Amino acid sequence: MTRGITPVLDAIAQWLTGLPLVWQTLVVAAVAIPACGVLAVLLLRAIDVAGAATYKLFNHADAPTAKLRIIPARRGHTTPGTRVVVDTPPRALAEETGDDPGDP
Repeated sequence: MTRGITPVLDAIAQWLTGLPLVWQTLVVAAVAIPACGVLAVLLLRAIDVAGAATYKLFNHADAPTAKLRIIPARRGHTTPGTRVVVDTPPRALAEETGDDPGDP
């Protein structure tokens, strides 16, 4: 199979080096930018999957977690809703304890 691919790649390289510099730049940019974009998306996805797979390994079960609240979508919208991370106490609780988050 390499005997079939090598002459093709060699012909492309010879054709590309024979072009003027401006055309070389345009051809390489037209190929490299989309290819790098696709590879970046794949790499980010792989990092996300690896992070999700090892989350419990690096985060203890007794560690405090942020509370989540789901706000339902508006009528007529197709999205299921929005997750909101709540990491501050409710205002009523803050007023009871005297710790007002609005005060500097």
